[in-house]
Amino acid sequence: MIDKFLSFSPSKDYYSIFFGWILSATGFGILLPFISIYFTDKFSLSIMDIGYFFLLSSILRAIFQAYGGELSDTLGRKNVIIFALFGRAFFLILLFIFDLYFYNLLIMLLFLGLTYMFSAIFMPVTQAAIADIVPENKYLEAYSIIRIGGNLGWIIGPIFGGLVYDYSKSFYFLFSALFSILGGIVFILSFSNKNQVILINKEKSSYIHLFKNKLFLFFCVISFFMMLTSSQLLSSLPYFLKNVKNIETSFIGYIFSINGMTVILVQYPVLKIVQKINPFFGMFLGSLLYGMSYSLVGILNNYWEFLLIIFLISIAETIVLPLAQSAIVDISSRTTYGRYMGFFGIISVTGWSIGPMIGTQIIGYIKSPAISWIYIASFSVLSSLGYFYLYLKIPKDTK
Repeated sequence: MIDKFLSFSPSKDYYSIFFGWILSATGFGILLPFISIYFTDKFSLSIMDIGYFFLLSSILRAIFQAYGGELSDTLGRKNVIIFALFGRAFFLILLFIFDLYFYNLLIMLLFLGLTYMFSAIFMPVTQAAIADIVPENKYLEAYSIIRIGGNLGWIIGPIFGGLVYDYSKSFYFLFSALFSILGGIVFILSFSNKNQVILINKEKSSYIHLFKNKLFLFFCVISFFMMLTSSQLLSSLPYFLKNVKNIETSFIGYIFSINGMTVILVQYPVLKIVQKINPFFGMFLGSLLYGMSYSLVGILNNYWEFLLIIFLISIAETIVLPLAQSAIVDISSRTTYGRYMGFFGIISVTGWSIGPMIGTQIIGYIKSPAISWIYIASFSVLSSLGYFYLYLKIPKDTK
């Protein structure tokens, strides 16, 4: 099956992560695209109120992403992954029960925030688990195939979630929980975690060495600027298309499926190209493509032009995200994968939280759409210069 696309022989643990990730992504894909609609329908919240909630939940996610990464270095990836998936399912079931019987806004927001918290723990730990079980020079390839599985979940999830939501807003939470439980069962039954090197006690409590790694910190800073631009995909860009370009809501909904489908179709061929080059040069190209694509948004007008932009943005994603994970593996060590992934998760969440606020402010204050999107794109262009500096500074063979 997927071993036909890999240049190494995947272990049982690798298959566990692949299928577990599909189930987890499907569960979250059921939930996330419709949660704003849910709170508008059920509690008549304004879009600004929902935005404040997402900002607060993003702060919570950022904190626990780093904590989950550190826990997995000391307690084991398997234990933390199972804890995250079943924890998410537990609070989704509570959301189902409270939606049916209690109808309390604050409690629903609290449970949803905790659901996001457990989702944040899951991601960096599974990324670190991939690094545990594959040869270091095969991480980019291994992670890219896992991402294809995750994007399959992100295609299935929103479609299934929309159907369930139309049938019952309460069962929408229950079905999301079901896929988290199934993912947890996959890890319980088939993930051995035998390849992880567990930190000994005297190494447990330190993030200090991470902050001494100037190369990693510089990498995080420039990646943050890239995420200020890339985060517009599911926030400022749909708002702009709807309210400035007067594009129909039904068309905007295609963004989710086009993005996911593009990743599935092109991730593997893109992988075959980028794995032959320095990861920092690849990220230079990807972030430059992000910047070029977003800079054109303000001057476009018809459907096909916007579809082309979404395609180009998706191509940039297939280049940048796997290479970012591969670069972190290069920079870190086997006993600290979880911490480095977790800390980079903080940067990712922060960038994806602040980016939409900056984007909407720029669009609101600058009356020219063309200029406003050039400003938004400039963050990614700036980051590309940083990646190019790292490419010049670090030899091609960074292993």
